[in-house]
Amino acid sequence: MSVQSAEKDLGQDVDKVKLEESDQKSPADQHTNETLSDENNGTKQEQLLSEDTTYRHYQSPGWFMLIVIPVFSFIILFLVTIGSFSIAWIVILIGLIVGTLFWGLTVEVNKDIIRLSFGFGIIHRSIPRERIATVTQVRNRWWYNFGIRWTPHGWMWNISGLDAVELTYHNGKKFRIGTDEPEALLEALKVV
Repeated sequence: MSVQSAEKDLGQDVDKVKLEESDQKSPADQHTNETLSDENNGTKQEQLLSEDTTYRHYQSPGWFMLIVIPVFSFIILFLVTIGSFSIAWIVILIGLIVGTLFWGLTVEVNKDIIRLSFGFGIIHRSIPRERIATVTQVRNRWWYNFGIRWTPHGWMWNISGLDAVELTYHNGKKFRIGTDEPEALLEALKVV
């Protein structure tokens, strides 16, 4: 038997073992390599999950935009009516920039880190889980509003609703994550 035929046989055996291993992957292992479709308020978002992600949720601003769009439209119509076309274009530009930067909040939790990002991810924050001492479900006051805010309880990132999960760090500082599914987020944060 020649060296080349031995290498060829060995290569086939290795390929066969790899094929058998890939057939034996659990459904959970296979799921991490698939594209996840998440339907929220009629919008479809696809995201490739990383292997260690235990929770991922996208919140759209929903009803908040139903208020903002008519108000912006009224302001623009008023500016056009009085002849301030350049100011109307500036208002439109500012509205588009802010809308793009803050369109939706994505929360992703894995075993090491919590990732928050608004819009396309330009505005984002990562929180190492080792900094967190406790997590609790809370309800925000209506005047805390939306976006990135300083509250009497520390910083808060929120896109809609009043429900939130409060992280208390080992140094005593607090951070709130606004969410429309506080139980699921709390459960994901309690899993170590």
